[in-house]
Amino acid sequence: MTLKSGVWLVGEGTGTVLTGKITVADQADTAGLYNLNVGTTAADNVLYLNGPRSFTAQNCLFYLNNTSLTKFPVLIDGGTTFGALNSFYKCQILSKGHGLKQMASATTKYTNTTTLRDCYILYNGGAVATGGQTGLIFAGDAVEKNLLCDNLYMEQWDTAISLDETLCHLENIYVDVVNTAGIDVTQASINAGNQYIHVKTPSTTTQPLLVLGGRKYYASSSNLSMVYDNRRIQPYTAWIEKYLVPSHNTTQSYGALYGHNSGSAGEGLLSQLTIAGTPINSGDYTNGRWVRYTSAGTAGDNAGWRYTGTPYTYRGWNPSYFVKMRTDNTAASRGWFGWMSTSTEPTGDDFLNALSGVALGWLAGDTNWQIITNDGTGTTSYASTGVAIATNTIYTLEIRAEDTTPRFGYSINGATMAFVTSNLPAQTTALYPVFQLEQTTTAAGKNLDRFHVFTRGDK
Repeated sequence: MTLKSGVWLVGEGTGTVLTGKITVADQADTAGLYNLNVGTTAADNVLYLNGPRSFTAQNCLFYLNNTSLTKFPVLIDGGTTFGALNSFYKCQILSKGHGLKQMASATTKYTNTTTLRDCYILYNGGAVATGGQTGLIFAGDAVEKNLLCDNLYMEQWDTAISLDETLCHLENIYVDVVNTAGIDVTQASINAGNQYIHVKTPSTTTQPLLVLGGRKYYASSSNLSMVYDNRRIQPYTAWIEKYLVPSHNTTQSYGALYGHNSGSAGEGLLSQLTIAGTPINSGDYTNGRWVRYTSAGTAGDNAGWRYTGTPYTYRGWNPSYFVKMRTDNTAASRGWFGWMSTSTEPTGDDFLNALSGVALGWLAGDTNWQIITNDGTGTTSYASTGVAIATNTIYTLEIRAEDTTPRFGYSINGATMAFVTSNLPAQTTALYPVFQLEQTTTAAGKNLDRFHVFTRGDK
């Protein structure tokens, strides 16, 4: 069935049921659907908007009772002469595959603007989707797409919303339970004026609530929802996996150290540093700015820095530690990056003997990064992360505490968080940040490059 300009299909009573596919023709004007249930069990698009100039659906249900990931309950394409204005009001979209997709099948197609108001988009294939099913897709292509959402409810998707090359206004969005990600935004502009977005993920906290250009926001263990309001992530309901200072709440305690700051004071709490080795500012076009610390050349000489002020943080304050760094010769050095319960310089393989701490690092000759822990008793514990470590390679490292569990999470190069739950510092043990290596042979000095460091906590 194809709708042309001025044609409306209107159902009666509780809604007329139609089986099959409805196509709205290219450049059709003021076409629409009202009070209809439209669906199919076949692998086909249920509603295909082939570039109409204007289309409206109100009080309608679109359902695809098929697991196809190439067909959709609603598929929207661009127009060949004018842009399309599509409106969905009080509609439901149900699918065992994907939900609604908007795209432009060719670069000659014109911009679409789609409005979703008071709508419900549900994956109805049983349990939470795990096969890539996405509720709302604005696909990447050369044609800009506009999306306006107000009062939108998404439920049970693998990824609820995926936005690419899209200008968006999202307001009052509720996403309930996702498997991979709540909202994934790539090359898109979001107008966030006074918006409210709530996302809930499973209790594992391994699914990001929001992905902005690759930067991932997760729930804490105690609060599995997120509020994104007036262009800011609210710090009490979400935390950021990757290093991103601009989204930091300025009322929260933090410390920051950037490239080309080779001194003994950074920003915020990182104001009392003791430098080991010789620091030199450096940088290039490809990798940006960094500080290179070089040890003196004798076994036992260190390079880097450690914090030597008053107690910096505690596990009970849920501290996070982010660093971008570059290794040198890992075969002839050992390294430590994270938290330790002393401000004295670390040395030797057993540097946490009878001390507390959590760090990422390596021992001389290691081929993998190690997660290093101690609870204040016994010797230092090393466990392989399974992530290879190589000479002269840039890495991003993250360590953060979840006191209520309790556990510490760690991530290398933005990978999904892994957790350690035993042999941890006590809740009230003072912790100090450290960024250091120690050379293990007498030869040329060993280098350690630091691009940036960022720490924060609840207090």
